[in-house]
Amino acid sequence: MNGAILQQGFGVEFVIQSQMCDDCHRIEAKDFWKAVVQVRQKTSHKKTFYYLEQMILKHRLHQNTLRIKETHDGIDFYYALKQHGQKMMDFLQCTVPCRFDLANSNVNDEFVNKMNPHHIPDVVLIKKSFDRSKRQRRRNLRLKEMEREREGMDTDDERQYQDFLEDLEEDEALRKNVNIFRDASKIPVESDTDDDGAPRVSLVEMLEDLNISEDATGGEGADMITA
Repeated sequence: MNGAILQQGFGVEFVIQSQMCDDCHRIEAKDFWKAVVQVRQKTSHKKTFYYLEQMILKHRLHQNTLRIKETHDGIDFYYALKQHGQKMMDFLQCTVPCRFDLANSNVNDEFVNKMNPHHIPDVVLIKKSFDRSKRQRRRNLRLKEMEREREGMDTDDERQYQDFLEDLEEDEALRKNVNIFRDASKIPVESDTDDDGAPRVSLVEMLEDLNISEDATGGEGADMITA
């Protein structure tokens, strides 16, 4: 009253509570995606997927995936953005045959041309076989794998993976698109072929995987490691 000012002091406590936006929360919970690319094949083997995995690793196309889920007949790639899924689709169409047309193919072979067209089968596959156990013992290569969830796995996956490694050894054009690393746990073999003529991947084609187990500068007062 009459111009008087009343003042009173009191303490105020602020509590900061961290929180994420809705989109970040869904991503952190690993249940958020806007695009999924489902790759399937109608065959009894998975060698195509093993080759595709190496191509994806080489071109680093798995870096934009939120989640990679493997099923018994294929693999799913989940993306936060639709354009990332479209980029994977474009890569698949340029890398592997998405459309498995053999009926209208043109075969230029003098022996096939002499055969009766009604007796020619749709597909003829010829492959030279070698001692698998011996090839596996002498194999000194390894491949990297993507981290992914697995469900409904077949019991013969290991056999199919060995088939894929044999295809890499036999097909030079196929392994040009794959990063092959030398298995340091195996004794290196200088020859390109085994005694029984089985093809091998030469050491020149293999990459040395970086494995830093010691500080290059060493301890205090130690000499720097140069090799």
